[in-house]
Amino acid sequence: MIILRVARSFAVAMILAALVAGIRLFYQGPLNLVPVRVGEVALGLRVDVLSAVLLGFVGCVGALVATYSARNLVGQARTGRFGWLL
Repeated sequence: MIILRVARSFAVAMILAALVAGIRLFYQGPLNLVPVRVGEVALGLRVDVLSAVLLGFVGCVGALVATYSARNLVGQARTGRFGWLL
């Protein structure tokens, strides 16, 4: 059961990150971070409206699945395994 609480907490953190990214996008526009550049190849992070929306959507679905699973698998031996796979 603890691992499902951790999964739910992680999903809620994703939702909060999407909200913070959305607020930042509203005021300042897309965020581009390029910490590593090797020749013409750049490894970085880009946060735009689509990525913030998808992050929030995945976080909501993850929170719903973790909450439903925590309630549905009460007392079963496979709860820990399912939580790690989630």
